[in-house]
Amino acid sequence: MTTFRFGRLRGVSVPGALAALLAVTADGYILLVLGQGTGYRLGRIFIFVTSFVAILAIACAAGALTRRPSQRAALLGMAGVGLGTLGALWLWIRLFTFETATLLLIAAVLAIVATTSAIKTRGRPLPTSVSAAVGACIALVVLCAGLIVSIAPACGTAGSSFHIDSWHEPWAAAYACGDGRLSFEFWPQR
Repeated sequence: MTTFRFGRLRGVSVPGALAALLAVTADGYILLVLGQGTGYRLGRIFIFVTSFVAILAIACAAGALTRRPSQRAALLGMAGVGLGTLGALWLWIRLFTFETATLLLIAAVLAIVATTSAIKTRGRPLPTSVSAAVGACIALVVLCAGLIVSIAPACGTAGSSFHIDSWHEPWAAAYACGDGRLSFEFWPQR
């Protein structure tokens, strides 16, 4: 018979664990709901976004479980900034659904709350703050690099492209290029 010692769970960050669950939910939502009929069209950006959110969910869960404040702050800071930036970007371009952006932003807030509590309540605040800043910078670098690889300025005449019907902005259009990248076209509002 297996027994559990609940005393070991005292070091678990509850906001960080909740943020990890929300990130997993957002990733599942992207894969299951958006992947039906649109995932194969989006190519690179679909693979990048789901992988990026999965990595942030793992980082968030690891940060919630570790007891060292610097590691916790670095992992949760990386997850918080990555999820928050992706959620804000998702809201700005209104890519497919509002629910995905909401899940990402709530997870980001929870991860940042957990990061702040790790910095304030344990250990030396300066090294922990530096670790959180480094984790945040890593998340932004990975996000920017992934978007550069996944988004094209224009599909060009050589590559085939098609309009994505679920784009919500009347003054913009999104196209899936033949090479698997996503292209956006904006024009002035009247």
